[in-house]
Amino acid sequence: MADTDTSLLRIFPSSGAPTYDSLDGTNTPRNIVHVQGSASGVVVCNSYDGALILEAGAKDRYEMTLGTEGTGSFSVILPNAAYRPGGLFGVRVEDSRSPDNYAMDYTDFTPYRVGPGRFRLWSRTAGALANDAMPNLFRVRIDRRMDIGIIPTLAVRAIGDAMVLLADGSRVKTAEVPLDTKDFALFGIVAAVAGPMRLYLSLPASPDGDLMTLYADFRKAVTS
Repeated sequence: MADTDTSLLRIFPSSGAPTYDSLDGTNTPRNIVHVQGSASGVVVCNSYDGALILEAGAKDRYEMTLGTEGTGSFSVILPNAAYRPGGLFGVRVEDSRSPDNYAMDYTDFTPYRVGPGRFRLWSRTAGALANDAMPNLFRVRIDRRMDIGIIPTLAVRAIGDAMVLLADGSRVKTAEVPLDTKDFALFGIVAAVAGPMRLYLSLPASPDGDLMTLYADFRKAVTS
């Protein structure tokens, strides 16, 4: 058995989320920070450089209790006005009872990319742990209007070890994700193996045969 002290705090942020113009609950674009520490430990989380913590109501300080396995997570968001091209944004977590036990890392935010055809804009986060729990998050905006009717869903197919994470917490290989009122499809991808995972996106209701391939990048999970 490894002699590593499991109460030593560690954090693993994902990166690459876009900025936001208005809060929209868990639909707000966000990077996820995975925390590892002691079972049921209370930690104080801080964000810097204009980044905010979603669970704190868009504040820069948040206190949370880790689970019985010593893990937890929170979301880091960035308002449009705080964006700096190439900027890094600090995240720090400390043990509430032992401030010398802390971990700090950085995350970044990336503007939406333009997609092909009806895939107007898309974004993804990268660097989630391959622990079958921490997702990389995807946002895809669709040009949903056709001559007859509208496109209601985005079809996602995960290849290899990857799974689509649904809103109810279930994991599936294929899913049809409904578009929200802003024409975005929002979904997560999880994996238990590190590396790039391929995704195929399509629009079943589109007469144009729109297809797009994206990748979800996972890093090796650290368990001790």
